[in-house]
Amino acid sequence: MVSYTLPHPSYEAYTWQIQDEHAPASQPPLIAGEDPPAGPEPPRQLRINGYTYGRAGAATEATPFGQAPPPQSVADLTRWREEWLPEVAKVESLFTTFEPAAIGRDSWPALLEAQDKEYWRVFGGVHRTAVGPARLAFARFVEAYVARFGEARRADALMLLQGFPNRSLDRAAALWDLSRLVREDPALGRMLDQRTSPPPGSPFAQCLAAVVGEFGHTTNNGMLDLPTWGEDPAIPLALVRAYARQRDGRGPREAEARQRATRLRLEDELGALAAAGVADAAALVSDMEMAQLLLPNLEDHNFLADQRMLAASRARWLRIGGWLLGEGKVPAAGDIFYYRKTELQGLLAGGEPLSMTVLEARRAAQALYRSAPPPLTLGRRPETADASGPTVDDAGRTLVRGAAASPGSYRGRARVIDTLEEAETLEDGDILVCRSTTPPWSPFFGVISALVTNSGGVLSHGAVVAREFGIPAVVGTTNATAVIPDGAVVTVDGVTGLVTVEVG
Repeated sequence: MVSYTLPHPSYEAYTWQIQDEHAPASQPPLIAGEDPPAGPEPPRQLRINGYTYGRAGAATEATPFGQAPPPQSVADLTRWREEWLPEVAKVESLFTTFEPAAIGRDSWPALLEAQDKEYWRVFGGVHRTAVGPARLAFARFVEAYVARFGEARRADALMLLQGFPNRSLDRAAALWDLSRLVREDPALGRMLDQRTSPPPGSPFAQCLAAVVGEFGHTTNNGMLDLPTWGEDPAIPLALVRAYARQRDGRGPREAEARQRATRLRLEDELGALAAAGVADAAALVSDMEMAQLLLPNLEDHNFLADQRMLAASRARWLRIGGWLLGEGKVPAAGDIFYYRKTELQGLLAGGEPLSMTVLEARRAAQALYRSAPPPLTLGRRPETADASGPTVDDAGRTLVRGAAASPGSYRGRARVIDTLEEAETLEDGDILVCRSTTPPWSPFFGVISALVTNSGGVLSHGAVVAREFGIPAVVGTTNATAVIPDGAVVTVDGVTGLVTVEVG
């Protein structure tokens, strides 16, 4: 049993909500950092057992990276690629080419601080110019479209923003192509099911190497102490096995093509109105063209910047750990993830290493934190808990409410999943119920038939990708993972935002 304890008694007067959207996993001590000394004045955020909790109602900036100005043209939404992707490459080089042996003992604190400062400068720049403006463009267009055509056509406004090429689609499509090789070769499928590596030089091994070469910097949900796809292809191979169970024609490209066809039909309608001189139609077309950068920006910035920089940061720490291993200071390079940063700096300055007892205890604790879902809230019961919590209808069915994020209705088996490793057990037609999804989860949308999440809104990753795959989604339920039993039969209504859990 893991205890989640707030660090000061006065903090119990506040509601602390887990931050699933941007910090979904428990981080090891080196990455989690150290909270400031607990005092009567609560901070905006806390790290507890490696998870991030935010104080409900705390005053926050519109974005921690600065307010993005409303975009005035498509160029405002694409400029980040020219301005910031070269900076991402510099961070990658900064983290992966320095020589730890050349750093003097007294220079380590300044070096690590400078590296982290540069990381967050570039990370913030990407988010400020790629994500912020895209969200503003989305809100401006959708509200203008609804004002012009009515609330009943809000779903059409959302569909006008789907069906565009993006790097998450490319990653899923590459895995789908691998799965076709497996589907054509039952012996290969049995080999993968037994976790046996295909023969080196075989067509599958060559294709897998190409996929890993292109997408290998994808992380395991941002957990830097765990290997990337390039280091360990277990997760992509699990996806390949899941895809191989599906018939031809159900791949990611086909899903994108269906959404593109719907979008083009709606575009033609709006374009015809603009050509006919209908009031506001031309302005709507301009707003639409900017808002249509939402999907590419959200998915591409994560793949091209976030994942790339996270993988580089992991490589940086392993580079340091490898040097310490060579110096006889640590038993394994990855042990440094279980040091706190101040402890690591002390070791790099010539101090004593942590004992094996401490390292093993921290490693065991980290595994324990990730073995079961963390509490969704800490401290005071949320004021909205009673209003938003599940109810029971006359037939005894549990009703879970959230935000309608992707239209459609689907009845099937609910799978309550907490990690990417668990997602390997998803089967065709399952309903994924989880705290949230991040871009490394995207390929699994080709397996499931509906999505339910605790957190998020219509702009969350899960909502956007569900619309791209054309599956119903209800997000922001706050508690779906706690009240929907794993394996239950449920109906997901992505129009009303209602999830119905059947009795028994």
